[in-house]
Amino acid sequence: MLRLIKLNMDLTKISKVSNYNSLLIKITAVIYHLLALSNQSLVIHYENERPFLTTTRLERIIEVSHWGNIAVKENLYMEHTGALLKGSFSRYEFQKDARSGHAIKSYKTILPASASDVYYRDTNGNISTSYMKVMRDFVELELRPRFPLFGGWKTHYTLGYNIPSFEYLFNAGDSIN
Repeated sequence: MLRLIKLNMDLTKISKVSNYNSLLIKITAVIYHLLALSNQSLVIHYENERPFLTTTRLERIIEVSHWGNIAVKENLYMEHTGALLKGSFSRYEFQKDARSGHAIKSYKTILPASASDVYYRDTNGNISTSYMKVMRDFVELELRPRFPLFGGWKTHYTLGYNIPSFEYLFNAGDSIN
């Protein structure tokens, strides 16, 4: 929030740096001759050097078996909707400079605690660069795509797992609520 105490002042530039959830945002606003009790548009330009991972489409297929298993298959379509990559991409330069904070190198997803037989693949086949950490109440799965995602780049992958049906399916009896 940007508050102006004196209203009849000529402001050429106001620069404020705020730390919001460890996200560094630099705000620069330009306002000219703001009159008391008047409304005027405020133009704010901000820099955000963090990547923006956006799920553009999610398809979830749930298969319930008579033998006590629920198979879940998710097809995810994701895009880095942050600042676009300028110039060309060199994997050599990318690996040489570990500070490339604009790229998405990996991301995490949370699965049910009883998830088993987890697989992660794309159109080329199985992707073995993942790390599964079993916690008490959930399973944390860190996925690493085949290539880093820069602004404007897209990826598609399939994530699947099994869960026991007795934990999620119940008989409501004869009553209909």
